This record gives sequence, C-alpha cells and structure tokens, in this order.
Amino acid sequence: MSQIIIHAGMPKTGSTSVQRWLVQNRDLLSERGVQLLVANRTSTTPGDDVHLEPHTFGDVNSGKLVLAWVAEGYSSRVPERFVRELDGFAAQYENLMVTGEALSVFFHRLDPPFLTALDQLARAHRVRVAYYVRPQHTALEALWRQGRFREPSSPSEIIVEQAKTLHYLRTVDGMNERAPHVDFVVRPFRSDLLDGGNTVSDFTRTFLSVDSGGPDITENPGLPLELVNRLRLAPNGMFWDGPAERYPRRKLRAAAARLDLPSSPEVKRSRHVLRAYCREVFEDENTELIRRRSWPTAEFVPSAKLRGPWDVSELDDLWTPKDSPAQLARFFEELRSALEAG
Repeated sequence: MSQIIIHAGMPKTGSTSVQRWLVQNRDLLSERGVQLLVANRTSTTPGDDVHLEPHTFGDVNSGKLVLAWVAEGYSSRVPERFVRELDGFAAQYENLMVTGEALSVFFHRLDPPFLTALDQLARAHRVRVAYYVRPQHTALEALWRQGRFREPSSPSEIIVEQAKTLHYLRTVDGMNERAPHVDFVVRPFRSDLLDGGNTVSDFTRTFLSVDSGGPDITENPGLPLELVNRLRLAPNGMFWDGPAERYPRRKLRAAAARLDLPSSPEVKRSRHVLRAYCREVFEDENTELIRRRSWPTAEFVPSAKLRGPWDVSELDDLWTPKDSPAQLARFFEELRSALEAG
C-alpha cells in the first residue's frame, strides 16, 4: 500500500510558498521516499491530454489538470485519467505527492466521477488530501484582489457568486458521503491555528512529518485592495492588453508601494461589511467545523464593527475610488512611470 498526498490549495492559502519549498527540498523528499509528480501537456493547446510525470525540474504546480478539465467542459475523462495515473505511479513508488491550488475545484464542486474514482483508489492506497481554508471574509477579499476585480460584474455580485465555493462544511460532508475512504484533512489558514504559524511549516509537519527548518516562504502575495480598486478603472492597454498582464504582479506591487496609497474609510468599512456578510452566511457552519476538527478557537470569522444597517451591496460603492478622473489619470501615469523605471 502506497501513500498519496494531494495538496489541493485552496487558492490564496500559501500554496505557492508550499510549492517553492517542495522544489527547493526535492532531494530531501527523495531521501524520505517521497516522489513529486507534476502534470504536463504535450502541446500548448488547452484541452489536449495532460499527464502526470515524475518532477525533475521547474514548476511543480499541477493546475494544468484543471485547465484541461475546464477546456473539456468538465468531462469525466480528465479527473478519471488523473486518478488512474496516480494508481499507476503508486505501483512504482511508496509515497507520492501532487500539488496545485486549482485542484481544490475538484473538491468544492464535489465532482462525482472524480470522487468515485478517488474513493476507489483510497481502498487500495492511503490517499490524503491537504485542503487549506481561509476565513471566508479574507478569502473573498483575496479572490477579488487576485483578479476578480477585472471582471465586468459588480463587486457585490462577484462576492456573492464566489461565496458559493466557500461552504467548507458542505465540502467535508460531501467528501464523507461520496469518498469516505479518502483522508480529507481540512486545515485552517490562520497563523494562530497553523502548526508553526505558517502554511509551509504546517504542511511539512502535518503531511510529510518533516520540519521545514525555517521561517515562512512568502510567495505570490495579493495586490493591495486600494490599488486593485483603482486599477478597475484604468484604460485597457495601460496595464493589461485584454486578459494579458503587461507587467509582472511583483513589479506592479513594488511600484505601487512607492506611491501614496493610504487606506481610506471606505476600504475600512468594506472589510467590516465583508465580515458581517460572512458571519451571516457561514459562521454557523464554521462553528460546527471547529467543533468537529477541535480547532482551538471559538470563531473563524470575527464579529464586525458596524454602526447602523449594512448590506453586501455597499461594496459596489465602497470599492469604487472617490478620486476624480483627473486624480485617477495622474495616479495611473505615476504608476506607469514607476513601472517603467523598474
């Protein structure tokens, strides 16, 4: 019987940091008998066959599996092939690992073909899924800052739609029902609840029985909320050409840090509105999840500090900058100049 570890995110829970640690410590993992796998495709066309192979160099993120799955209209072929290939490698290696924050989609969608195949695999091998979850108010803000801010829908519409993917207790119950042989391990992405205070340490200790041996590796932090709310109003072609980013995120973040972007009362209130919304939608479920998993906390989403009535639709106004058109134009030019200056 082999052990198969699937590190499935969720997004914005330190997955890139975990992946960097895995690449940097591939030799250590090999000494411990852990074989990293990575998904690669033989062509650049989304939807073409994506196959698992032993990782030898480069990126270890297997998000290509999900891209192929989406390109094929969520057909059963991709997830069933994924599990079949895991089974094949389990005949060769005692410990396997695959990582990709996008893999969380298979789980929060509770995809029946995937879970049926994965549960069958777990009858023959030990299958552990590492599923890190953020408090929902920070998860929604992180998703907005990561890229949802560029979508045409209003902020409140995007928040409400994305919230549908964050019912963690439903995911746990669905996994228990549809894949009971899988060890589905939900870990809270909150520093006071993580072993060692960060995701890298928590993951290596919990799933690999290895101490990461150092501080957290911070990779791929999101852009500031004050920045993305302004970038929503930037002319196309200045920072993006359609969907394509003209500048790397790290460079954009560094350039923005050199400009004056004070936190506004609107941004402060928006975070409390998000808290209030998430307390209302999720906290009963969170409380039950806390009880079942024995997390040492009384709440996952903290109480909001709001005066008077509130509504999630407030975000449409709160996340619209109050700068005049001239002020925005000046800011965009200053940001572009900072980017060009390096």
